[in-house]
Amino acid sequence: MAIWFAHMKEPEPETMDRWAWDYILCATLDEKFTPKAVPQRSKADAPARRLLEPGRPPELRIVRKAEKSRGMSAPSGRARALHTFLHHEIHAAELI
Repeated sequence: MAIWFAHMKEPEPETMDRWAWDYILCATLDEKFTPKAVPQRSKADAPARRLLEPGRPPELRIVRKAEKSRGMSAPSGRARALHTFLHHEIHAAELI
């Protein structure tokens, strides 16, 4: 569900602003991991926008904090590290 401030207008189609808007609000892993090409057109006078929350695929749900583990020798340790890195990368992409 798209969540933004009621007074905020959606960005114009085929602009960098619209690409970022759509990326932040997308709600499937496919869209998060394989975004569309970024358009080269931008609006110099585009207003600042602040969404209330990003779109979230159902697979990315909040769960209890994972127990700490050390080391990358076990498959579970490598999986946990990969999960953490992926989580941070998605958040970083949404903040740009």
